[in-house]
Amino acid sequence: MTIPKNPIWCVIPVFNHSKTLRDVVEKTLRHCPNVIVVDDGSTDADIPDLLDNLKIEIATHENNLGKGAAIKTGAEIAAKKNADFIITLDADGQHDPADIDKFIPLLEKEKPKVLVGARNFQSSNIPDRSKFGREFSNFWIHLETGLDIRDTQSGFRAYPVELPLDKSISAKHYAFETEILVRAAWRGFDIVNVDISVFYPERGERVSHFKLFRDNLRISLLHAKLTTERLLRGKQAANHDTNNNAGKTEISKTILASASDAPEKTAEALESKQAVALIPTETVYGLACEWNDSNAIGKIKEMKGRTEEKPLQMLAESIDMAEKNGVELNNRQRRLVEKLTPGPITFVAKHKNIADSSIGFRIPDNDLVRKTIAILATPLAATSANKTGQLPATTVENALESLYSHPDIMVDAGIIQGQPSTVVDIRGNSPLILRKGPVSLKEIEKHWSESEK
Repeated sequence: MTIPKNPIWCVIPVFNHSKTLRDVVEKTLRHCPNVIVVDDGSTDADIPDLLDNLKIEIATHENNLGKGAAIKTGAEIAAKKNADFIITLDADGQHDPADIDKFIPLLEKEKPKVLVGARNFQSSNIPDRSKFGREFSNFWIHLETGLDIRDTQSGFRAYPVELPLDKSISAKHYAFETEILVRAAWRGFDIVNVDISVFYPERGERVSHFKLFRDNLRISLLHAKLTTERLLRGKQAANHDTNNNAGKTEISKTILASASDAPEKTAEALESKQAVALIPTETVYGLACEWNDSNAIGKIKEMKGRTEEKPLQMLAESIDMAEKNGVELNNRQRRLVEKLTPGPITFVAKHKNIADSSIGFRIPDNDLVRKTIAILATPLAATSANKTGQLPATTVENALESLYSHPDIMVDAGIIQGQPSTVVDIRGNSPLILRKGPVSLKEIEKHWSESEK
C-alpha cells in the first residue's frame, strides 16, 4: 500500500523495550515510510545507536515523563512535518505493524475521527488482568461518552495530528489514552473500532511498565474527574433548557440553524451594540460580530482568552464586499479568489487602508452565514469558538464548555463534521500556505497558474 509522503506519521513511544524496538520499527517502515520514535527516558539501551541506519525521526526525553507525554512529543514533531494524522503503536511487540494497512484507508481529513485498534483477546497468553482492565475501562468510557468502544486500553490508534496537542487533555501517563478518547467523543469526533491482532509472550518473558497500583489509581481518579464533568455538562444543559424556556438564560437567544427565519433573527441580534454570536459555518463553530464593532471584538478576545493583537478574520458575503471594507486585490488575486470561493479557505491579502498591514478574509459556503451578512450589509469579524490553544468546537456544547463566557446569541446546527479553513497568503509572487485545511496547495497552485492568463 502506498501513502502520501507527509500526511500520515507513525509514532512509537518507548521506555525500556530495547529487545523488541528495532524489530517493531523495521516492520512499521514496511507499511509507513514516516516513523517517529520517542524515547521516554530509556535506561536499558542507547536508542539512537539501537536504531542506527534506519531512516526515522528520534526524539528523546531525558527523564521518563509518561506515555501520554511521549505521544504529545511525537504529535508535535509530526505537525511540524505537515502531517494530517498520526498512528500510534507500542514498542513491546504486542501490535502487528501490518495492521497499519487497515487504518490508512479509513483516514479522511474531511471527517474528524479517531481509530482504535480492537485487540483479539481470543489469542493465546492474554493476561487475566488485561481482560479485566479492558472491560473495566470500556464500562467507564461508555458511561462518560455513551459510546461502545471495544478496546479502550489499546495503544494502536490513529488521531488527527492536532488532537493530542489539545491543551484540555492534561494526563501524561497511561491515563492520557483514556482522557483523549473521552474528550474526542465529547467534541463530536467519530470513534471507529478497527479489528487488530495481538501478541503476548509467555508470562516470564513479558515486559510491562504498567504499575498496577499507581497507574490504576491515576486512571480511577481521571474517571472520577471525567464522570463529574459529564454530570455537570448534563446539569448545565438542563439548566440551559429550563432557563431558555423562562427567558432567563445567560444567552439572550437560541436559534435553530434550520429555522427559515434564522438569518433574519441572527442579523437582528447582531445589530445590537457589542453583540457576539456563536454561529455554524461549513468548517467549525465560530464567534462573530459586526466588522467595525471594536467593543464586540474585544469581548470575543476575552471569551477566547486571546491576549495577542492578532486581528479577527473577515467573513464577507462577496468579493466586492471584502474589497469595499479594506481588502486589496490585483486582477490575478481576484481571479484566484473567484475560483476558490465560496468555500473553506481564508485568504491573507494587503490591507487597502493601512500601510504595511494585512487582512484575512473568507467567503463562507454556508447559506445562513452569507444571508446574515447580506441582511446586515457589512462583513462579520470572526474566529473559532474555543479557548486559544484548544481544538475548535464542532458542537454548541463544545463551545460553551470551552469559552470563558457565553455569547449573546447562539445558532445551533448540531454537530459540524468539518475542519478549520485552509489559510493562504496571496500577497507574494506565489501562494503560501499558513495553515493546512480542506483546500490543498495543489488545488490553489492550479488555479493560481490559470489566473495568470
